[in-house]
Amino acid sequence: MKEYLSYMSAAAFWNIPYIEAVLGPEIAETDSVDFTVSERSTRSHKKGRIIHFCELALPAGAVVSRNGKMVASPELLFLQLDAN
Repeated sequence: MKEYLSYMSAAAFWNIPYIEAVLGPEIAETDSVDFTVSERSTRSHKKGRIIHFCELALPAGAVVSRNGKMVASPELLFLQLDAN
């Protein structure tokens, strides 16, 4: 897998009810997009993107395809946000 939507961008993607009450208004105010990559060589820096790196082997279902996008599952998203 090359990259997937993660962190705040994944939280916004999943449209979790009342997530602003937990994360604060920053979820709606960000202009950048969070992606996570699994290979350092794919860590290209582009304006408006925040790139995270994860070399852990993720379990099946941790990253899913929705609407043509690869995105962190709600369970992985919880772990990502908890680690911040």
